[in-house]
Amino acid sequence: MAEQVNILSKEFWMPDSSSKMCSNCEKPFTSIRRRHHCRYCGFLFCSNCTRSKRILPDGVQILRACEPCINALSAPKRPSRTYLTRQMTIHKVQDPSKAVGQNEQEQETLQEKIKEAEVQIKELNVIDLLGEMNSMSGSEYEQYTNDFMELRTEAVLRELELGLDKKEMIIELVKKVVETICPSTQFRDDLMDLSSYIKFVMVESADTSLTEFVSGVIIKQNDAKRLETIDNPKILMLLGMDNEQNIENNIDAEEKQAGLDSNYSRMVIKRIQSIRPNIILLEKSLNKSTVQELEKLGITILMNLKPKQLDLVARVLGGKVLESVYHSSFLDLYLGNCTEFSSKKLENDRYVYFSGPKYSSIGGSIILSDTSKKILKSTKMALKRLLNEYRHIKLETQFYLQANIKPFSNIFLSMHNMNANFIYLSISRNQICRKSNLSGFLFYGIDDQPLGEFLTAISQEIDEYCDYGCGNYLKSHTYYFVKSNGRVKISFSKVINSGVGDEIKMFISCAHCKSDEENPINVSRSIWELSFHKFISNFLLNQYITQKKCSHDLYKSHKFIFLLASARISMIWEENHMYELVPQNYNCEAPADHDREAVEILFNMLKENGMLILNFLHSFICELIEKINKDKQEDQEEWNEMYKKSTAIKEEIEQRRDKLENTEVNICNNYFAIEKAKRSLFLKCCNMKVQSEVTSNNVLRLKLGFKTVIAESIPTRGPRSDSDPAISMKPLALPLTVAPFSEKDKFLDHPAFTFLKHGNMTLPLGINKQCISVEEKDRMSIIAYSLNSVQYQKYMSAFAEDFKETIENQLYINDHFTFHASNYEENNRKDDFRRLYGDRISISTTAYFPKQFDAFRKLLYGQNFDLINSIIKSKLDDESFGPKKFFISHDHRFLLKLITEQEFLMLTQLAPNYFRHIYRHFYREMHSRLLKIIGLYKVVFNNHYSGWSRIEYLCLMENLRYRMPLNSVVYELRGTSKKDHRNRKGDMTFLNDFDGLPINLSWEEKQILDAGIWNDSIFLSKQNIVDYTLLVVISSDRKVNISLIDYFQQYTLSHAIKNSGIKEELNPPLLPYTYKERFRMQISQSYFLCPDKYN
Repeated sequence: MAEQVNILSKEFWMPDSSSKMCSNCEKPFTSIRRRHHCRYCGFLFCSNCTRSKRILPDGVQILRACEPCINALSAPKRPSRTYLTRQMTIHKVQDPSKAVGQNEQEQETLQEKIKEAEVQIKELNVIDLLGEMNSMSGSEYEQYTNDFMELRTEAVLRELELGLDKKEMIIELVKKVVETICPSTQFRDDLMDLSSYIKFVMVESADTSLTEFVSGVIIKQNDAKRLETIDNPKILMLLGMDNEQNIENNIDAEEKQAGLDSNYSRMVIKRIQSIRPNIILLEKSLNKSTVQELEKLGITILMNLKPKQLDLVARVLGGKVLESVYHSSFLDLYLGNCTEFSSKKLENDRYVYFSGPKYSSIGGSIILSDTSKKILKSTKMALKRLLNEYRHIKLETQFYLQANIKPFSNIFLSMHNMNANFIYLSISRNQICRKSNLSGFLFYGIDDQPLGEFLTAISQEIDEYCDYGCGNYLKSHTYYFVKSNGRVKISFSKVINSGVGDEIKMFISCAHCKSDEENPINVSRSIWELSFHKFISNFLLNQYITQKKCSHDLYKSHKFIFLLASARISMIWEENHMYELVPQNYNCEAPADHDREAVEILFNMLKENGMLILNFLHSFICELIEKINKDKQEDQEEWNEMYKKSTAIKEEIEQRRDKLENTEVNICNNYFAIEKAKRSLFLKCCNMKVQSEVTSNNVLRLKLGFKTVIAESIPTRGPRSDSDPAISMKPLALPLTVAPFSEKDKFLDHPAFTFLKHGNMTLPLGINKQCISVEEKDRMSIIAYSLNSVQYQKYMSAFAEDFKETIENQLYINDHFTFHASNYEENNRKDDFRRLYGDRISISTTAYFPKQFDAFRKLLYGQNFDLINSIIKSKLDDESFGPKKFFISHDHRFLLKLITEQEFLMLTQLAPNYFRHIYRHFYREMHSRLLKIIGLYKVVFNNHYSGWSRIEYLCLMENLRYRMPLNSVVYELRGTSKKDHRNRKGDMTFLNDFDGLPINLSWEEKQILDAGIWNDSIFLSKQNIVDYTLLVVISSDRKVNISLIDYFQQYTLSHAIKNSGIKEELNPPLLPYTYKERFRMQISQSYFLCPDKYN
């Protein structure tokens, strides 16, 4: 049989005739709606407003009860840590079968004695704690404590604009209170704030001798009536009589005439009389007749007390505040008591004294007197601050003594701070368990907790699941308290049979000495009560504290290990690296030397291969001259003519060779100059090759006796299509010998000549006769060649507007520019011609939004020279992001992305809004982190020899890795928990690499980043775009470059169908708005952090 709660004796039940309606719903009683008594307050209710038998969570059975009584039984309203010292306990009646031989009164008396013994044990522990705190007398820390109080009191008085004449008085009061009053979370479940248990009485008087500390509670009396002194009074404390008042209100005029109201009053008085209190304290008031009857019984009544006053009185006097007088039937130890109750007059007001509480360490009062109300308030504020500071010094002194800390002058002042702001992080399996948030703590305040309570709670919950829904056990979590100058890491592990019992052992291990303390430190009562957040804050202070046996910093170089019965908890300081956010215009300026190292390498290759091919031609012509000298006849004019031509070719080769050999790299200091020199050398070598072949063939014909000399060459040109609406370039006239080349011509097969021929050097020159070699596999060179063409430059010269004017005047104008070019025309010797000059090709490039993009590029990079010089050569990026192809410029400044036609069409539709968004960024001071697109092109490339052709859609953009070290790590973040793509370093890799911790940025940089992500995500969401990515490039020197990329996918019906397969049932495709919210929340709160927001 389950235990039951004591019920109210029937003699205190309301008579059936005392009310005609339910006390709760006020519905009248009838033959169907019958009366029922609540077994715990005795009031009358209908069946709907009372519940029959039920079992409480602790297994205790209750009988029929009304809702207020059920609430009081299930979850007592007043047992909070705010002011009460002990939890309310419900008086239980044991199973009758186990209570044979004992009547009810004896059992109640026994239970009260047991409860009182438990309270006494707790108070003895508090007395030991207080003695421990006051045991530093005579130690080397005593003087440092006094010095701290002197300096801190002076500082607080100056801050509050109080005179220093109050210093001695305040110090004396603070020391007396701290040495007397001792709140304890461990033994009483108290608050940590000592001032919460002090009643401040402010008296406006010139008599400063009134200022004193009183052991007990002083309350201002509401009336001027002098009350009699009572020794050892019993005090009943009530919130009020709400239920009683409701019932009284339900009594109508007829019932009052019938005397039913007097029945009610008699019941109340009878119940109070059975309790036999000397004093009643009420938060509310009683009716006048009830008060008069109680005063006749010799009971003193104080009404209309403030809740805070009532709670403090209950704490100090060791009682409880009841919601109703009838709850005394099932609660125990609710009466308060003290040595003396008295009434005294201080100046013009009368005060009630509850003096001599049973346990003096529970609370007290301070009387402050001064003529100025402002000074009284400031003095009270100073005392509140200094009380907690001095108490902390006493607790921390015990920690220093037990940890064998080496004392020094001003040790307490140097470690002083009574509040701190941390970024609190909870990491589980390299993922943030809950949203990172800035937490501000006032040490020993309402949100603080003792070190021992934190450790004990972790030990008890280590095998429980996380309350925040991450699905992991608490033991898999790691806590971090982060500031800009470091972070404190707290990790847990499960321990079986630690052997410490109910104690807490502390080990302090030095990271440099590589040894633990031989003797563990028992966490004493004082260390248990030490502020946990102040203890954490000590790790992050820039103060060097050492142990007597170790010269290394206690907090920065040591690991603190706490061993409990079932848990091992370690705390250690870690360096918190700050990262620098690279500004948005980081890659706008080209390097001064234009990638000088690469240019020098290319120049040396040109010089080396040029010398090789010229030497080859020189050897060939020298052999030819020797043949002419051997076979010629002096009287034959043709032989002399061949000799002269051969000699002229030789001299030209030698001149060209000498010129090349003497050329310095500073002359060819960019790719334009190198390509121009290469083209000139290539065409000259081709010309000399043709002349050498013609001369060699004519010498052979003369030797065979033929008199007719072969013509030197037949020029060829490319077609000129005047009917083509697009702009065409005039191909170059190229010479070629009529005689065919041999199948294995050493010159044509020479690697040096292949190097010179590489890049279709026969295409027409661009603006200012600049040369750009165009390679089939180098898409960026095609774009560079088109932008450098005379026709494009002439087309764009007609538009002199800057980007701002272009966007304001021509935002939606898209008159695409199309450009055509080819190198030469077909001829009847095309095989030999191709072998010498390369394949015949033609290109067609269409630039979309040319005016807007050209103005945008000029805004970013100035004139086109630097841009074209960067994109003149590229290669396939080995670190391409995902399946898409990227071409990276030779100086790593730009990327060219190969995109699908659908993506290209989407970008052309997006372009006007994109330009408007960029316009706001540059001219409206709107932050943005979009990766800048600086060109959209459609390219048609034809190789007329192989018959191979292609149509490609290209997007030119900046490269986020530009100027970042080569060993920089690139991540693509989407704010998702999905597994990373095999070719990408995504969210999971990022979290694993950083152990789940965010990247630390300064306050200004974090604000810029958040604003940029916020603005860009709104823009993309409005354009119905999803699946965009945050590209993060992190260098070894902790620089971070960040931009939004991959904004090419719109959320359409086809996109939703494509991404809604069976495998996606648990992770369905997100709508643009949902994707935006998830993206910005994860990026801003989980991946980047500002630890110095309020520092």
